[in-house]
Amino acid sequence: MIIQIKRFNIKKNYDYGPNFTEEKNDTFVSYPINDFDLGEYIVGPEKNNINTKYDLYGIIQHFGSLKEGKYSAICKKDNNWTTYNDSILSHCENPITKNAYILFYKRKDFEEKNDNFNFNRYNENENNEISSNNNDTIQNEASKNINCSKINIINNLDQKFNYEKIINNLKNDINIKDKKIKELENEIKLKDEELNFIKTLNNKLTKEKEQMNNNLIDLELKNVELNKIINENNNKLRYNENDFIDLKEISNGEFATVYSAYSIKDKINICLKKIDH
Repeated sequence: MIIQIKRFNIKKNYDYGPNFTEEKNDTFVSYPINDFDLGEYIVGPEKNNINTKYDLYGIIQHFGSLKEGKYSAICKKDNNWTTYNDSILSHCENPITKNAYILFYKRKDFEEKNDNFNFNRYNENENNEISSNNNDTIQNEASKNINCSKINIINNLDQKFNYEKIINNLKNDINIKDKKIKELENEIKLKDEELNFIKTLNNKLTKEKEQMNNNLIDLELKNVELNKIINENNNKLRYNENDFIDLKEISNGEFATVYSAYSIKDKINICLKKIDH
């Protein structure tokens, strides 16, 4: 009889999309070594005709997690327990262990009536009826084990398919996110270029504004100088009424006697400036 302890749990997790989480159950399980009676669990017409007690003869241990772990075995030989850890063999005082994963039991009458039992042959001296019953029992157990193995293989294949599907979905999600990241990087690059252009344009406008202010200051200074020159010229053009020459007097020929201090040319220029003013 083979008993498998359910050490591993696989749960669906929808927090970050459909995926699975794996957990190992390290709960200590106590199990009998000798006289493991399963009579209350056996049904059928031969229930009262067979021995329902079993003795432990082998244990498979598992250490670590579901993803990373190690197996070892404890077997009974010549009434002694031995631990098989790869190529290392050591004596085992107690086969009860918290790392037990699979337990192997022999039915007591099977062991008593088949002391020289070999899985490749049967003792021809045994009673045909007992041998037939034992053969049927072995075949039934083997059939059950094969069915269990098939179920386990199917379940493992389903889990593998689910894992592959999950991995593909995760890869697709990663590719989509990578594309979005690249698009965002391109947008950021364009924004940076626009920002640099705006900064350059702002610097250019600032320099032009400073130049215009400088030009305005220069114009104001030139305007002040021009006003100053105009005022000076206006002051130069001012003269007394006695300096005014009547054209009639000049035309009458009386200029020489009345204004002897000036030449005729000078008096005419003064009159022309007065008229322009």
